[in-house]
Amino acid sequence: MSVKANQAQYGRESARRRGVARAFTAALKEAAVAAGCSRIEWTADTDNPPALALYEALGVEHHKGKVFYRVQV
Repeated sequence: MSVKANQAQYGRESARRRGVARAFTAALKEAAVAAGCSRIEWTADTDNPPALALYEALGVEHHKGKVFYRVQV
């Protein structure tokens, strides 16, 4: 099954380092499994070390086989 969504999620500074992202990711994974999805994909800015550290701590795989493109209109 392919379900596509384009929603940006950001954590407030006051909520960071309190387990909110870990809980959100766990709930998202449960919802994806329930919907019959096999994976969740997202992007992160390379100049955002806190986000990259979070994703590494969550144990997600850094997929090097994709390139992100964007065009301004």
